Amino acid sequence: MVLKNRFYIKELRQIVFIGFSPVFSDLLETNRKNNIQSQILSSTDQSKRIFLAHKIFDKIDKNLYDFISDNYKIDKTLFISLGSRLIFDKKFISFTKGNLINFHGARLPYDSGGGGFSWRIMREDKIDNQLVHLIDSGIDTGPVITNNSSIYPKWCKIPIDYEEHSTKLFLKFYDGFIKKIKNGKSFELKHQMDYI
Repeated sequence: MVLKNRFYIKELRQIVFIGFSPVFSDLLETNRKNNIQSQILSSTDQSKRIFLAHKIFDKIDKNLYDFISDNYKIDKTLFISLGSRLIFDKKFISFTKGNLINFHGARLPYDSGGGGFSWRIMREDKIDNQLVHLIDSGIDTGPVITNNSSIYPKWCKIPIDYEEHSTKLFLKFYDGFIKKIKNGKSFELKHQMDYI
């Protein structure tokens, strides 16, 4: 929920992941430790790589709206996009009451979209940036909730090195963010500079 340019969720109870992550097991365990219920919603093609309980939705339609309305108290639920195949329009963003966010493993607006590791290696960019932002109708253009930057270690040379190191940082960042939300912290939103 956003109020006076601050993001917070009062009494976070549920997290709905939308998309796919190779570390779903770790994310679900973090949620369990924080006494938060979890659900995974995925697309047909992404579901082939998920070996945990999940529901399949290939489009935003009445079925998805009904499923969410029937199963979640929206103002106490955080919706997290992780590489989702769904295109979130203004109606769906409004439906989630501003509780729809995305985790992005690079700086914004510099590295919006996909292909982050390859582009950064080619640019010799050694900055890792764990970031979470609100989803709006653009691609990675929503206000930043919080982020944490660090320098990749020297041993990171090829994409898998960057990815493994970044995944460890992401899990730590996710855990810290969820604990802060659960404990009632509100975050001042940082709007992206559209001229970059």
